[in-house]
Amino acid sequence: MSLSYVHPEISPTKMSKYLANLTVMYAEKEYLQPDEVVAEIQGQSSDINYEFGGKFVWLHPEWTSAADEAISDLSFERSSTAVRNYNDIAMGAGGDFRYIKASYGGSSKVTKAGLLRTDENLSEGAIVTRIQQSGFTHHSGDINGGRGKSYLYLVWAY
Repeated sequence: MSLSYVHPEISPTKMSKYLANLTVMYAEKEYLQPDEVVAEIQGQSSDINYEFGGKFVWLHPEWTSAADEAISDLSFERSSTAVRNYNDIAMGAGGDFRYIKASYGGSSKVTKAGLLRTDENLSEGAIVTRIQQSGFTHHSGDINGGRGKSYLYLVWAY
């Protein structure tokens, strides 16, 4: 019988995990969803274009243990024109272009990301309460703003 020992100072469960990148992934069919995507925190669809047609769109998180490579803030941008070097998270659905932008170099580091989808037009306080119940502290504006149907927010924690 072989026993192994993992020193508690270097245990994989003790290593910090930071969000290094969010890659926009597209597919023609839902069954082509990548293995790891930013999940909707209430068990609803993680497809950004859910109910809007167009391509299936997911956010694929890339993780790092290096704090200096980590995302320090996230934001959502909606534009009537394409923004160079960013991937539209509303690909093929028509209407405005929508982007998630990451910032680096700040003192806080994102350690957790998710999506909140709701049919209710929640107040700021209600959104904060809902995301805090799942361990998140920050959220974007409504990704589906101007499209109708459900409200969708990118949520994260430091």
